[in-house]
Amino acid sequence: AWTVHQMSGGRLILGVGPGSTGTDFQAMDGDFPGRFARFADQVGELAAIFADGAANGVDLSPFAAGAPPVMIGAWRGPWVERAATNHQGWIASAGYNDDLTLAGALGRFRSAGGQRAICTNIQLGDDLDAGLERARHLAELGFDDIVVFDTAFTLERAAEIRSALID
Repeated sequence: AWTVHQMSGGRLILGVGPGSTGTDFQAMDGDFPGRFARFADQVGELAAIFADGAANGVDLSPFAAGAPPVMIGAWRGPWVERAATNHQGWIASAGYNDDLTLAGALGRFRSAGGQRAICTNIQLGDDLDAGLERARHLAELGFDDIVVFDTAFTLERAAEIRSALID
């Protein structure tokens, strides 16, 4: 992450999360029920490494510009508030959540002092207008950044999407 952060001129945002798909853990013989405890340990270790540039006495930070901001990917539960209080932001997924659930979690994030909230996985499919309407609605709810993915991508359609959401 440090190398990409440096190469990008300090623009990398590192999003990390405990994982949400049981089949991914099953395929890798991972402990799906224990993922939150493991994630808490690992994100704490990551923060410590980014703070002092070392792990187990080994210097891992040859760069002076520092580490990228760490944002927490979470849907519900205490990790939304932890993203606000202990990290540089929150990444929500619209893929498995309805807008009401996302709005409630965004309210909790802001109430806990959270600054930057990104909503990802907004699918734009055959019904482009419906997908764009959802992206606009999520932006109106207060998400700072919206990330869409287009299942019917063409360069012309990408220009249309950009025009509809940015211009």
